[in-house]
Amino acid sequence: MGTSAEPSSKPSTDNTCHLCGITFRNKDEKEEHIKLEHSEHKQPSGVS
Repeated sequence: MGTSAEPSSKPSTDNTCHLCGITFRNKDEKEEHIKLEHSEHKQPSGVS
């Protein structure tokens, strides 16, 4: 019980934001977070 890279012991890796490392309860929350916080398609609010 030393390897943290085991996929069996960490099923929530798919719900982790690869940009800031936050783990969410489900994939929908993670994707919503990425849309809001890390969207490359639109500029952040306040930037012209």
